[in-house]
Order: sequence, then C-alpha cells, then structure tokens
Amino acid sequence: FPEKSAWIKMMARLLLNEGKVVEAKQVLSKHTPDMTTNIEYYALYAAVLQKLNGYNESAKIYRDLLRINPSKSVWWMGLGISLESLKRYDDALYAYQKAYKSPSLALDSKEFLTQRITMLSNLIKDEST
Repeated sequence: FPEKSAWIKMMARLLLNEGKVVEAKQVLSKHTPDMTTNIEYYALYAAVLQKLNGYNESAKIYRDLLRINPSKSVWWMGLGISLESLKRYDDALYAYQKAYKSPSLALDSKEFLTQRITMLSNLIKDEST
C-alpha cells in the first residue's frame, strides 16, 4: 500500500530499528503526502535525514513543521541540531532557547539543551571579540 503514509511510516520505523537508515530514507523519500495531515511522517523523515547528515533538508522540514505547530519543543531541538551542524550558530542558539522554554521537555533533553546553549553562547561570544 504505497499510497498509505501510515504503512510507509511503519516500514521506515522498522528499518530504523534494524539500523537501516539509508533504506528508511529511501522508503520515506518516495512519497510526499500532505504535510498538514502527515506531520509525524515528516518529523520522522527530518530525523532520518539528520542521521544521514542531510542537515539542510532536515532544517527545512523542521521549519515547515514549526510553522504548523510552533510549540513543539522537540522540533525546535531538531532544528537547532541541524543548524548547529551547518555552523549557523546564532540560529541554532535561538532554536535551542525556544526548545528549552517548553515545560513538558524531558530532563535529559533539558540537560542536552543547557549544554548546547552554554557552548554556543560562549562560541558566539568568543567569535565577536
């Protein structure tokens, strides 16, 4: 059922569980369902792209997802990771700070964000002097 995004998403998750990231990307990239009705499909696709160092494409998807739901902290964090990998430190810092503001964020995510925010703040400060 290639037209069913739920089946495609499930297949991609199974491939990821087996460590087959490239194959998961291939499955997800063959189809382009409507983003507004397939948000989790695109969130998974962005995460897969990130694992494959596809940071430009991943960042674009996270930005599009955040236009739909700007309060989703995990997407802000994903965007920050992609932007940091692209050496867009000011933008990454902003994304991390937006993610950090979420009251529902898990403790380990808060710790990760604290580390990244501190590191990027120091890096940006050092670059400006």
